Amino acid sequence: MGMTASLGAGVLLTEDGGMKTIYELMANLGATVLASVRQHGDILALYVPKPDDFTKKVDRPQLQNSPFLAALITIMERIQRDVEPQLKKLTVDNETGYKLTKVPDLFTRLELSNTLTTMAVNVDQQF
Repeated sequence: MGMTASLGAGVLLTEDGGMKTIYELMANLGATVLASVRQHGDILALYVPKPDDFTKKVDRPQLQNSPFLAALITIMERIQRDVEPQLKKLTVDNETGYKLTKVPDLFTRLELSNTLTTMAVNVDQQF
């Protein structure tokens, strides 16, 4: 898959932070390689014009009082609260008679989701 748009760096303002955002996007897309066009760039330029390169700095709004952030956190917590018992029924308690494979992987993902939610809130509160 080719991307012709510039990717934002999220709330991170360093090169490492920007690369982390790109790697997360790649992971979400299932991409295994990050590559740039080295051959036939002239042909690519016929179909994809090179964008003007400029940066406009804007002030980030204060998010600690953001109704959007509060609503998003509430929704995420509600989903987590509703899904976690169901996952435990399917994996730990196994009340259904069905068996899922890779049980530790499910809980690792759930813990990662909790960690990412906490990180997102902490980062947004810093700005």
